[in-house]
Amino acid sequence: MPSVTQILEVFPEIELVRWQLRVGPKKAQQVSEAAKQVGSAVDEIVHTELVTGIRPEKPLPPEAVNCLIGWEKFLKNTPWFKKSIIGMKEELAYQDLLGHPDFRLLRDLQRGIVDLKWASAIRPSYWTQVAAYSWL
Repeated sequence: MPSVTQILEVFPEIELVRWQLRVGPKKAQQVSEAAKQVGSAVDEIVHTELVTGIRPEKPLPPEAVNCLIGWEKFLKNTPWFKKSIIGMKEELAYQDLLGHPDFRLLRDLQRGIVDLKWASAIRPSYWTQVAAYSWL
């Protein structure tokens, strides 16, 4: 059963394709793998801290440290966020589609989906992904 993420990867955004063509496949693969490692490390820290209340101590590249600084600013600016979490990393499924959003929220009788992104810009596919998770 395909996931929302797998489907979106089949339809890369034009800016990403142009970048891959400009830097070449080897460099694009290296950068993509490094970015995935940073994202996975930051995701693990954030989720562990939310569940246990303790931030895991581990050596991190500067990009990951910057992501965590952004996360702390987000929490400071949205004090209601943690209290609104009703689900984390849950599997959502409908017919032949799967999704695993980072958080399901309930705030003031309104439900929502949040999927963390550790990127320098918000790409259109992120909105598509969250919309698909909400549909699921």
